[in-house]
Amino acid sequence: MNTSFKRGVVLFIVAIVVVAALVMAFTAFKSSLINYVTIAEAKNSPRTVQVVGALVDGSVKFDFDSNHLFFTLRDEHNDEIRIQYNKPKPANMEGAPQIVAIGKYNPAVQLFEANEILVKCPSKYEGNSNIK
Repeated sequence: MNTSFKRGVVLFIVAIVVVAALVMAFTAFKSSLINYVTIAEAKNSPRTVQVVGALVDGSVKFDFDSNHLFFTLRDEHNDEIRIQYNKPKPANMEGAPQIVAIGKYNPAVQLFEANEILVKCPSKYEGNSNIK
């Protein structure tokens, strides 16, 4: 075999490996994305999703026996979902304009079991018309 043929075979193999690595990286990245969905969609999804909504006044309860935080979110369609969160309540939760819950809906207990919540803080520039 001549050297140019060997070089061509090596380049072909390297190209195959690079393409395979890119396909695997793209597939891994795509599967790690968690979609924002409405509350209605979250109740029908078997996957981990993100729901965003406003905290329903008076809905925050902490169960000291089970060490779970429970609260209700309402989305822009006025649908509500009860959230169970197994970590401490964020300090600024009641004053947040929006809360994002990441997890899965469990239809057996009719709860969205959140493994993470994100509290969106109000912007200090919101409503300030004096900004130049």
